[in-house]
Amino acid sequence: MDKRQLQYFLEICKCGNLSQAAKKCHVSPQGISMAIFRLEDELSCRLFKRTPKGSSMTEHAELLLPYAEKIMTLFSECEDCFIRNRQMKQTLTVYFAYGTLSEFATPIVKKWRDENHDILLDIQEKSELLCDSAVEKQDAELALTIGPIDEQKFEDNILFSVPDCRHAVIVYKSHPLAQKETISVNDLRGIPVVLLNDETKTGSVFISLCKEAGFTPMIYTKVGEALSIFDMAENNVAVGISTTYLAKRLHRENVRAIPFDDNRFTWRILLIKKKNTHLSPPARLFEKMLLQNKKVFTQKQA
Repeated sequence: MDKRQLQYFLEICKCGNLSQAAKKCHVSPQGISMAIFRLEDELSCRLFKRTPKGSSMTEHAELLLPYAEKIMTLFSECEDCFIRNRQMKQTLTVYFAYGTLSEFATPIVKKWRDENHDILLDIQEKSELLCDSAVEKQDAELALTIGPIDEQKFEDNILFSVPDCRHAVIVYKSHPLAQKETISVNDLRGIPVVLLNDETKTGSVFISLCKEAGFTPMIYTKVGEALSIFDMAENNVAVGISTTYLAKRLHRENVRAIPFDDNRFTWRILLIKKKNTHLSPPARLFEKMLLQNKKVFTQKQA
């Protein structure tokens, strides 16, 4: 449980609508949805029910609400106490694509903060396209993003390449494709497909591979959160594209996640910086720490 999760939780309680809460928190619906999913996973309960009008609180949410308000008040008071100290420190801003921090980089960030008390690490969790854009515009010197990237604009290093974490087709258990062990893009000719919106790279990679195979995919719709993909697949409305890792975390009994047979659909985390730029000393130090630890965590996740 962390401050961000509680902040999103309180905003959804206030708005009664996930999309409105996402806008007020300046985060994508996918980002706020995944944060709440992780909070529910930690608490082993469901906090919100989906309704035609938005999201309604469960009895578990009612129980959590007063505690969340008290915790956020304490967070605010604590931050006020340390604000002067923060202003005196150097600040290093690093962008993290959704999933890269919580699933892979948390130990490295902890190590950094334990060893570098004089440098404030400002973490920004955004979609991978916003991470790429931040580095290109030099709003951040470094970003952990999801491949592929524009090699004309960025220098990159593979930090984590997880063999069993691949993009996959999410299908209802009785769908004809559910009997396959792997999927090719050709298997999806003429089949309605649900994709994440254009803030992520998954859709563009899929569409590009389809065109390379000689056809235009049938896009049923694009959604703002990964959970909607699984909902539509579970109701056999359309097949979706997500990852085997997320499918394992969500554990929907009525759907199957069938990995693509194309290696270009492997989920890879890259450390990027803008080409022909010189990193500041804090950024060089953080880059060095990430590169020193990349093999350890690759082996751990493999």
